[in-house]
Amino acid sequence: MTNYVYGCYGEKTKVRGIAMKRQIKRTSDKASLVELLEKKLAEIRNNYIQIDDLRINLPESFEVELEYEEEQKSEKTKCKVEIEIEWIK
Repeated sequence: MTNYVYGCYGEKTKVRGIAMKRQIKRTSDKASLVELLEKKLAEIRNNYIQIDDLRINLPESFEVELEYEEEQKSEKTKCKVEIEIEWIK
């Protein structure tokens, strides 16, 4: 099952200082995740990354953050791994 959630915020509708945001969320399995990461790796090797219909050209250098987080939710623990690429233009 694939659920896509995305949005774009223009200058007139800034949300917490965010001028634009694109986000895709979907339910996945390991094989589909590997496929997605391989696709993103190919894009990065070609100096861009695509999110939905937005193509973002990448600079030569940037900050990369890998983060792991656990959050207790009732009797379950929510686990999250994030990969973040950040730069100033």
